[in-house]
Amino acid sequence: MSHGLLLKLSIGYSSGEVKLFGKSYSSKSLTLATNAMRIIDQEITFDFMDYAPDGIPKDHEWQMSGLGSIFDRKRKIKAEKRVAFNQGLMTGVADYFFDGSPSDLDKFVKTAVIDGVVKGKTVAKDFGKMERKHPKEFSIGYQYAEGFIERHF
Repeated sequence: MSHGLLLKLSIGYSSGEVKLFGKSYSSKSLTLATNAMRIIDQEITFDFMDYAPDGIPKDHEWQMSGLGSIFDRKRKIKAEKRVAFNQGLMTGVADYFFDGSPSDLDKFVKTAVIDGVVKGKTVAKDFGKMERKHPKEFSIGYQYAEGFIERHF
């Protein structure tokens, strides 16, 4: 095996070809998605005020309002639904910039979230779990991404 081929196999191509090792998406797409996560983090509260979809809890419905809120089961479920919506939004926006293999999408989204959102590791920790627990809200968030992209990018 020539040194050139070995080098290409170990680091992969950046031209979009299939890679044997490493990630299948480009650094450019990850940078764009990471920057998009920062915009979501900054703008979602304001955007949601004007464009909130039906069935997704508003901020005042799920945020803590004292120590008694800790034991409020309804509030907890609403918070989970909002998290699922937000994860759907982040996935939809990241997917817009994604240029890799479908099998790498989850890793791509989590990396963009970790690098682009305040407390990103905490936010990314429950990815997948909330999607499975509240698929309707996740789907609404994913669909909401289209309008969010039009309004902010």
